[in-house]
Amino acid sequence: MPAPVSESFCAGPNILAVSQTLAIRELIRDCLQADNFLLAEAETTADVIQYLQNHLPALILLDATGPNQTGLALCRWLQAELPVNKTAILVLIGEQDNTIEQAFSAGANDFVTMPINPAVLQHRIHLLLRNQLTTALLAQNQENLAAAQRIAALGSWEWDLRSGEMEWSAQVFDLLDYTEGEIAPSLEAWLAKISPSTNKTFRKLLEHCLAEGSAFDSVLTIVCQNGDQRFLQAKGEIVRYNQLNVLMRGILQDVTGQRYTEERLRFLASFDPLTGLCNRQQFIRQLDDHIQNDSREPKLAAIIHLGLDRFKRINQSLGHEAADALLTAVAGRLSMVSRSESRHVAAGRQAPGFELARWGGDEFVLLGTGLRSALDAAKLARRLLSEIASPYQIDDQTITVAATLGIVIYPNDGDNAIDLLKNAYTAMRYAKTATPGSYSFYAPVMNEQALLNFSLENDLRFAIERDELAPYYQAKVDMQGNIIGAEMLLRWLHPQYGLILPEKFIYLAEESGHITAISEWLLQTAGEQLHQWAQLGIDNIGLALNLSPLHIDHISLPLAIEQSIQLSGVNSHLLELELTEGTLLKNRQTTLERLTTLKNKGVNLAIDDFGTGYSSLSYLARFPIDTVKIDRSFLQNTANAADLNIIRAIIALAHTLNMRVVAEGVETQEQAELLRKEGCDYMQGFLYGVPVPAAEFTARLLAARTLPTQSGCSGACQT
Repeated sequence: MPAPVSESFCAGPNILAVSQTLAIRELIRDCLQADNFLLAEAETTADVIQYLQNHLPALILLDATGPNQTGLALCRWLQAELPVNKTAILVLIGEQDNTIEQAFSAGANDFVTMPINPAVLQHRIHLLLRNQLTTALLAQNQENLAAAQRIAALGSWEWDLRSGEMEWSAQVFDLLDYTEGEIAPSLEAWLAKISPSTNKTFRKLLEHCLAEGSAFDSVLTIVCQNGDQRFLQAKGEIVRYNQLNVLMRGILQDVTGQRYTEERLRFLASFDPLTGLCNRQQFIRQLDDHIQNDSREPKLAAIIHLGLDRFKRINQSLGHEAADALLTAVAGRLSMVSRSESRHVAAGRQAPGFELARWGGDEFVLLGTGLRSALDAAKLARRLLSEIASPYQIDDQTITVAATLGIVIYPNDGDNAIDLLKNAYTAMRYAKTATPGSYSFYAPVMNEQALLNFSLENDLRFAIERDELAPYYQAKVDMQGNIIGAEMLLRWLHPQYGLILPEKFIYLAEESGHITAISEWLLQTAGEQLHQWAQLGIDNIGLALNLSPLHIDHISLPLAIEQSIQLSGVNSHLLELELTEGTLLKNRQTTLERLTTLKNKGVNLAIDDFGTGYSSLSYLARFPIDTVKIDRSFLQNTANAADLNIIRAIIALAHTLNMRVVAEGVETQEQAELLRKEGCDYMQGFLYGVPVPAAEFTARLLAARTLPTQSGCSGACQT
């Protein structure tokens, strides 16, 4: 029966002394008495095995002077059984012993000759323990690095430029779609995985870097064994130790997800995600290009603004999914007509051009060039109406829809994109009022609609002093449904026409120059409302409001903001300004300076309807934006994988840039649950209340009294 393992001392690293000779164990004990070690002693191999069942020593002192080399056999067993880099082995050998090489072969880390010199033993033990700690820390760091590289899909590589040999981390094998051991790391094995589209370019880049001694940074397209493509960012730099020792080191990182997200956002900057057609901004750019290229000898062109009739009724009765399917089908027919007309006209005269875009909602615009007269435009309009009017089969239902068109002729009806598009829209609205389901050419005065606009523009001059403008408030809530802020929405209580929504008169205010006075009134009203809420004990509900791009550019805006803050007497972070994407891209440097001034005053800034405009990645990083508002259109069809991925991409992008996200147009519990799951921060929509007057909204706040405890901002204005 083996002798029990004895332990002495009570702190410090565990050391196990193994010897069949009691005198040697006692000598070791005496040598280490002064040190802060937890010393255990074992006489036999069985004792060692018993001890190791519950302990892992930092160091084993192993007597190898016994007969039959039992100590070396135990050393080999320990080397095989103990965890790597966790325990050091120090063997004791005879002074004239020739077992030094055998000891190291058996797995010993160091040796001490007999008889034992206490000073030498202590020195060797301390040295081994320091080395053991360093080795353990290095192993842990390597393990942490490997885990971090695996999580970040990042691998490291090294290339000896003299020998041509390469070393890859485990993650590089995985990124290049190899398994470790399948192939030796080499430049050719790397290049073999690069697609032909980037292979030649990357080879030239490497040659240039080697010739110039410079670094490189490139994105490579890798073709996997299953045919999938993977995008890897490759970086490398040359390290010179001396003339004979020159290396290139670098990293590979999987940027496939980022690349697809960027491509998707770039697509959204110019194209409509539902139909795949150009979006409004892209169409305006195309129209501007046409006018600029055609300015010397203008040739006839038609701009057609098309709106579907009573589409809202279809949306309400059949649902968003069916409505989106119908819009997609309409876009397909419009594209077919455009292609057909191009072939037909080209057969007889100069090649025409047809550019088609989704303008927004149920509206489309078309630019047709190469026309002989307005009769060609009328002929095209009739064919468009005929094609659209044919029945559609959507979800086993037959649906019919009509359209109304407004037509302008360039250069007769305008010499710039803004005027032409505005006139085309005016003609379409006139046709909807006069003869729905038909088309109308623009005329300078469009009967009742033109007269109504003229009347509204005149009345707008006195709307503020007559106290006809009224703020309405719509709640913004957190993901638990608690009100954390509100958006201030403008309404015009016209004495003759009743309640008028902003889309009916704001553009008139901008055109007539009244928009600055209205915006300043809004800011003053916002300050008064915040002050009133604070007096009622509601001091952590913020307020957001939209400002016209024209007022953003106006010199009076900073002063108006400051006066609003002073009037409210509350934290400036409670005030949030919502800007359009187009505002940021107009006079970028001036806008950046103006917004930075506002930000320094503590005002929070939000991008409204994100994803429907330019959706530029650069302006999000450049401008001091706090909040991104997802446009309601992306919530209309969350069953569509594309729309859902866009929502996820916007939330991920905003959070990466430390911005909060507000989802607009939340109307159902299903939409709210989806947004909670995807990590959206705040919501706004009819599910949580329609816009209501100040008194009604204040009463709701007082009744609820479920106010947030955080420092209170509208929507996502926390910084």
